[in-house]
Amino acid sequence: MVILHDGQFTSLLSAIYDAYYIYKHDCTIYQDTDYTPDLIEETVMVFTQSDKADKVAKSIIAKLGKEVFEHLLYAFYAEEKESSNSIYQFLKYAFLRGPDVIQYRSHPQVNPMLNHYQRVTREGHRMLGLIRFVEMETGLLVSQFESDTFLLPLLSSHFLNRMTNENWMLHDLKRGLASVCNGTTWNIIQLNSTDTLKLSNNELHYQELWQIYFVHIAIKERKNSKLQSQMMPKKYWKYLIEKPL
Repeated sequence: MVILHDGQFTSLLSAIYDAYYIYKHDCTIYQDTDYTPDLIEETVMVFTQSDKADKVAKSIIAKLGKEVFEHLLYAFYAEEKESSNSIYQFLKYAFLRGPDVIQYRSHPQVNPMLNHYQRVTREGHRMLGLIRFVEMETGLLVSQFESDTFLLPLLSSHFLNRMTNENWMLHDLKRGLASVCNGTTWNIIQLNSTDTLKLSNNELHYQELWQIYFVHIAIKERKNSKLQSQMMPKKYWKYLIEKPL
């Protein structure tokens, strides 16, 4: 049996509930867009059922702890084909093992989930150093970016804590989504617009100063382009203010 869900974390939790209580573990779980139909395998589609999702979430936190739940959420944000099933296979073992399960990194039911988790945290950590906000004519602070994994929730929580009382927007151009903050809370909305940003005069001035500083602060003899590309991969340069020069 193959259980498919619609790409929401809550629908994955609902699918896990059905896998446990209806299909008695004899199944695999995938996001519907990641699954290639098979003439032999039987499939069933599961959408979010709040009561089931809540029960699974509460059970994970109660029996395994908040840290494990966070690991699972981050692993889901990896948006890889095997992410959903890796989370399910991990939980089957974790509920038997207990909250110390994430210490068993080499276990075949633990390692795949941790790899997804680490992929998200690694890119998230890198992106925090690369995000550049620009000031619009309206005063709104905007940052555009593209990431391999889904980072909007992670980045939004980070900047809400560090940019209190500021109005800002993080725009994930790859997914056509944006996180909009009113100074106290943030919400993710659909936003496919690729209109040119209308920057404030102050922003244009400070961008010019920053580009000049970036060029002249460098020590020519210590330039290491290879290391720079490792720490700041070229795929991210498109949205860095300093790189056009």
